[in-house]
Amino acid sequence: MTLQTLKVELLKPFNLISLLIGLAGLYLAYDSIKITNATYLTYDSSIIVYNVNNPSSNLKLLFKDSLIHENIYLTEFVFWNNGDLPIMPEDVRDTVKLVLTGVNKKF
Repeated sequence: MTLQTLKVELLKPFNLISLLIGLAGLYLAYDSIKITNATYLTYDSSIIVYNVNNPSSNLKLLFKDSLIHENIYLTEFVFWNNGDLPIMPEDVRDTVKLVLTGVNKKF
């Protein structure tokens, strides 16, 4: 079948309508696919919220009645569902864990 014959056949009303219905069906099938997608983002910079080397600070931090002698940093992270469906507890195979590396103590 040549390209010209294919063009003539596609322009016939029945064939054109059939092609459009088929393409619409493929689009609707693709559009109806729903997923769950757990996503997270961590920010590279940490903000120092307590500096032990700041002599002008009148603030002293205690943890379990002991004075903290280390800097305290704030790191932000965001965790969200980037999919179309809710993430149900039974869909999660492993517990979500937050692992901190290079940290002396976790409060």
